[in-house]
Amino acid sequence: MKILTVLSVPPWSKEGQARVVGETAKRLSASTELDLEIWCGTPAKGCRGTWHGVSVRAYRTRNWVGYGSLPMFRDLRNEARSFDLIHAHGSSTLVPLMAAYGCSEIPLIVSPHFHAEASASYLTGPKRAYDLTCNSRVFNKARRIICVSKTERKSIQERFELRRPVSIIPNGISLKQIENAQPYAVDRKLILSVGRLERYKNNHRLVEAMRYLSSDEFSLCIIGSGKFRGELEQQIRRQGLSDSVKILGSRSDDEVYRWMKTCSVFVNLSNVEAFGITVLEALAAHSRVIVNDKFGLRELSRKFTKAIIPVDVKTMHPRDLAQVIRETAETRANGVNLSEFDWNPISKRIKETYLEVATETDAR
Repeated sequence: MKILTVLSVPPWSKEGQARVVGETAKRLSASTELDLEIWCGTPAKGCRGTWHGVSVRAYRTRNWVGYGSLPMFRDLRNEARSFDLIHAHGSSTLVPLMAAYGCSEIPLIVSPHFHAEASASYLTGPKRAYDLTCNSRVFNKARRIICVSKTERKSIQERFELRRPVSIIPNGISLKQIENAQPYAVDRKLILSVGRLERYKNNHRLVEAMRYLSSDEFSLCIIGSGKFRGELEQQIRRQGLSDSVKILGSRSDDEVYRWMKTCSVFVNLSNVEAFGITVLEALAAHSRVIVNDKFGLRELSRKFTKAIIPVDVKTMHPRDLAQVIRETAETRANGVNLSEFDWNPISKRIKETYLEVATETDAR
């Protein structure tokens, strides 16, 4: 069975949906039942090639046009009939819409990676309009929708009148790779945050809390890149925290896992998360975790009550957040069973979904 996966960014990039596509594609490409191909956008020059045994076609595009690509749409119209099924990722770009209308006769699966709220207040109106006009059409053209959590499924069902089945297949983690990682040598208790540097991730709140923690006892490392980095660096200098707070930029998976093995507390204070891969990765590294008590992060905190501490970032004073960090750093998160989230069983479930949809299509 030939499967075409489409998304807005290359599978080797650090973004969440790319991570899901990349990790599952590596494993699905080994299946003798599937012939997998990936089409994606890229800010660099378009190219074609093979990545981890998977054929990849990257089209030059830009985020200001919703990662839309006329060449990709043209190829979908002309070549998609050679595929048995299309799996589109995203709900904030034009890529799923192009898949839905570029090859409407091919069975479509959609993984929305849906955020119930916009990442900034000024985007609330445009997001609502896009949901009602574009995403509603994509979802109702799909034969199956795959959500990563109950929270995401609930958000979609509340906003859209769905006529298609919704499955829940969570994101995964590389359990063995994390378990084999070796910690760095540090002289203070390390607080760690990993993710894109955007305001809605609330790293500035975490930096504020560092004012109430002793620099002799605690340090903070922030891993990631993004447009909010400059403002964070200014905040760090302004508050005199340059010795205890470091922004490391992007790092390889191996380095990230080593930092996770090193840290005493992992923190994810994002306002908008459908799931939270980094939270599970930190648990696999035996770090206790503090999360913002919203959406997918809240769901994970309810599942792992002894290892994940939820806080209300919007109302909590930085001094109180610092106290939670101080208390959380006293113990490790041992004995957390994460086997269901390994990428291998997750990939198997995605493959089973492909076969189910194909069987349903043949029966029509």
